[in-house]
Parts: sequence; C-alpha cells; structure tokens
Amino acid sequence: YDVSEQIDNMLQLVVSLGYVFIFGPAAPAVVPFCFIVFVVQLRSFAFVLTRYKRRPFPRRAMGIGRWKSAIHVLQRVSILTTAYLLTSFGTAFHGAPRLARVSGFVLFCIAQLVLGWLLDAIVPGHQCEASCLLLARRDYVQRALLREGSLPRPPATRS
Repeated sequence: YDVSEQIDNMLQLVVSLGYVFIFGPAAPAVVPFCFIVFVVQLRSFAFVLTRYKRRPFPRRAMGIGRWKSAIHVLQRVSILTTAYLLTSFGTAFHGAPRLARVSGFVLFCIAQLVLGWLLDAIVPGHQCEASCLLLARRDYVQRALLREGSLPRPPATRS
C-alpha cells in the first residue's frame, strides 16, 4: 500500500465530497447517495488493507495535509455556487433587479463565511484536553519503558 494508492483512495472520497458541496444545494437527493459512497469506500478500503495488503511502511505525516486545503477550496466554491443558484433561480429573487441579486449574492457569501468562522470558534479544535492528556501519558510510558530497557532505543539521527 504505497503513496499513490493512498492518493487514489482519498481522491475518490474528496471527489464525492465535492459533488455534495457544489451540487448538493441544487439536487439534495444526491447527498444520501454520496454518503453511501463514503460508507462503501471506507469499508472496502479497510477490508482490503486488513486482508490483502501488506502493512504500510511507517512514515511521519502531518495529517491529511494538502487534502485539507483542497477541501477548503471546495467549500469556498460551493458557497459561490450556492449563492449563484439562489440568486439566479431562487423564488425569492424571481423578477428582482440585478442590484438586488448582486446584493443577495454578496450577503449570502458573507453570511456563510461568518457562520463558518462562528462554528470554528464554538467547536473545539483538534487539540483538546483529552488528546493532550493521552499524548502526555504516551510520552510518559515511552520514557518509562526506555528507562527500564524494555523498549529499543530509536536510532540516533545525524545532524
């Protein structure tokens, strides 16, 4: 299971998420189908990894990395797409002058960005007390095992 396979697997999920973000407001019936795609993809990846692939070589990683920025771009594009669809084809703007549509577009985009920032402020980040406590316990156990000699020392790195 190499890096290119990981990228292919993650790409399939991000493309499905992109369909939900961009076309979900126009066709809400697509959302449950994309959820089913997510479930099937994740379960099939897990099945293949546990049954037919060799254990991946351990590498230090920084999380989902570039995929996170790709998902942020998809979110921003979806805000613009939804605002356009709302102001162009929505019943609230039917027969409205162009200035009202542009104002609605701008206000919708600003409201979505503010709502996103508020949710980021309310929902705690990835570093909460429980995860920090677990990391501290893990470091403590590793140091204790290194002192006892039960755990092999990591190889020295050259500077």
